[in-house]
Amino acid sequence: MWHRKSMVIVFLGAASVGSTAEVRPEWDDPAVIRVNAEKAHAAFTIYPSADAARARDRAASPWVLSLDGQWRFLLSPDPAHRPKGFERPDYDDAAWSKIRIPSNWQMEGFDTPIYTNIRYPFDVDLKAPGLYDVLINTAVLSRETAVALLADLARRPDFSTTDEGRQLVADRALASQVEVALAGHSQMRRRAIGVESSHGVVTLELPSGADPEVALAVAREVAGVQSVTLRIAEIPIVSSFPG
Repeated sequence: MWHRKSMVIVFLGAASVGSTAEVRPEWDDPAVIRVNAEKAHAAFTIYPSADAARARDRAASPWVLSLDGQWRFLLSPDPAHRPKGFERPDYDDAAWSKIRIPSNWQMEGFDTPIYTNIRYPFDVDLKAPGLYDVLINTAVLSRETAVALLADLARRPDFSTTDEGRQLVADRALASQVEVALAGHSQMRRRAIGVESSHGVVTLELPSGADPEVALAVAREVAGVQSVTLRIAEIPIVSSFPG
């Protein structure tokens, strides 16, 4: 069986806010969950014998093909600019880069690393369609610019229907701006700093070893911050034995 080891990654991003009445392209349509793909199914491994199955060595099965290795790779700025016909066996991808598989393409030198281990920042009025129509291409915009743009959009009246909701969005937007400012500082970027905001008052939860004066100075420079308070993160003491 012939396998073409090449892929194209399309970055689905462009700053846009607008009506959802127009026809959406398939990559942006929640109703389209697959195109030319197999239906979802449980992952099973087929072995030639019961003994081989008990050994659970997937690589030893003649019906398992690993896709690990070097693949041709191209990152397109958006779907409209993807190379036409790249899926054809005779397509010439010699000019493409190479990437390790498995891997994360941002860690291989393409695009901007994006990571979050917290819930989505704008968590109010989730039924408002405006919250779902903002796409930011961080390959084009810096993190500071992207967060500033989102913060500006989030403060608009149509992003929330209640005063409480608007305040929650404004608080979270300001906290996000402070987080970005701290992440961009050479002494703070590797620190896990918690940021909370309420009506312009920002609280920083600093881990042990973080310079509080530097953290305060960075946070105070963010537009909209009225005052900053500090809280030192406490590491709980856990006993090795119950009781």
